[in-house]
Amino acid sequence: MSRFVVVMPLVLIWMQIADAKWELWGNWTGADLKEVCEQADPNDALSSCLAYVLGTLDGITLMKGNSGNAIKICEVPHYVTSMQWISLIREYFDKHPAELGEQGAALVPRIVNSVFPCP
Repeated sequence: MSRFVVVMPLVLIWMQIADAKWELWGNWTGADLKEVCEQADPNDALSSCLAYVLGTLDGITLMKGNSGNAIKICEVPHYVTSMQWISLIREYFDKHPAELGEQGAALVPRIVNSVFPCP
C-alpha cells in the first residue's frame, strides 16, 4: 500500500508534465520511453521516465492480484534508486534497439526481468 501512495502522486505529476506530443494512455513505444529516459535527470525522483516505469509495474502488480494469468514480474529489490532505474532503462535500449518500436508498457516487465531475473 505504501508504494501505491508514493507512486500515485508521481503518476499524477507525470500526467501534468508529460510532453504534449505523446498521448498519455497506452500509446508509448519503446522509442518514446527511451527518449523520455534519456532526457531525465537521474537525480529527479519525479521524472516522467520513473513515473512511467513505476506506474506500469504497479498496474501489473494490481492485475496480478485480480487475475491468475497476469504478466510475470520477478522480485525487484527495494533499494533500487531513481538514478538506477533511469540508467537501467537507458542501458537496456542501448543493447536492444530493435525493440524500440514495441509497446512501452510491454517492454517494462521485459526490462525488469532481464535485470532482476526470477530465481
